[in-house]
Parts: sequence; structure tokens; C-alpha cells
Amino acid sequence: MVKTTDFENFKRTGSRGGNANIRQLAAERRMIEIAKQTGGKVYSPIDEKELDEAFRQISAELSQQYILSYYPENENEFRGAFREISLSVTTKPNADVRTRKGYYVPRR
Repeated sequence: MVKTTDFENFKRTGSRGGNANIRQLAAERRMIEIAKQTGGKVYSPIDEKELDEAFRQISAELSQQYILSYYPENENEFRGAFREISLSVTTKPNADVRTRKGYYVPRR
């Protein structure tokens, strides 16, 4: 996610800090939490250089992503429960792995 509020404020005022209101701060916290829960990342550029760098990083990450699927053997006993997801790369322990935190088992 690219948050443009800081960019717009910097363009308008020339200052990195802003006069954020409670609604804006709450929205920013929700955006950060959504990114964290889904394995995403938030970029907050303030000028064209940082905006270009954010999109360069996004492009690089998109070119190196993988999609993994998981099919549990028996989910009947977990209907409606939240199941956590944990993923690591055993051959590269320092790899930056971002995944969503888990999923809810359908109640069906």
C-alpha cells in the first residue's frame, strides 16, 4: 500500500510533519493493520524521489513473489475457527517472508 497523505502534505507545506486529525490517524492505523494481517507493506513517501523508490521496491517484490496453496486433510473439527499460518524458508533462514496471518475455516 502506498499512503499518499504525507506526500500531499509535503507538497502543500514543505514539511514532513503534518496536522493529522484523529480520523486520519485512525485510518492510517487501520491501513497498517490490514497490511500486517495480509502480509503487505505500507510505503509513506513524501516526495517524488521516495515515491519512485516505493514503486521500485514494489515492482521488485512483485517479480519475486510465489503463490503457495495449502489443503488441510481434515478441517471438520475446526469449522469457524481461525487457523494461523507460519511459513519459513529452511534453505534461507534470513529470507524476508510475508504472508497473511491465517484464515478462518468455513462453517459450511
